[in-house]
Amino acid sequence: MAHSFEIYFTGRDDPRNGCIVIGEDTKPVFFEFETQYLSPSSARTTISSNRSPVAALDWLNGGLGVATIGDREIPMAHLVQQGSSTSARRFPSADGRQYEWRKCHADPRSYEASP
Repeated sequence: MAHSFEIYFTGRDDPRNGCIVIGEDTKPVFFEFETQYLSPSSARTTISSNRSPVAALDWLNGGLGVATIGDREIPMAHLVQQGSSTSARRFPSADGRQYEWRKCHADPRSYEASP
């Protein structure tokens, strides 16, 4: 049976800027999102853990662009593929496993992710 993790988001109206993601695996996990608007048609969201950048999301023309995670670049559309239900989204991990994330029924302010 797959283990699921709860993920909580805090921040302002735009999750790309000032958002903090809080989760727990074997210990608490924190990610911060900060977005710089580079031009009217592009922006870059830097995702940091322990104040060190771990990923970047490059937004193009107000829509999805490219995600850089470590040394890997993938289309952002791959991070929000249709999951096992209409409310779930699926994404590939660096090791090739597929993960799925969805809102928790018990707490609609949180999400869960599972392999």
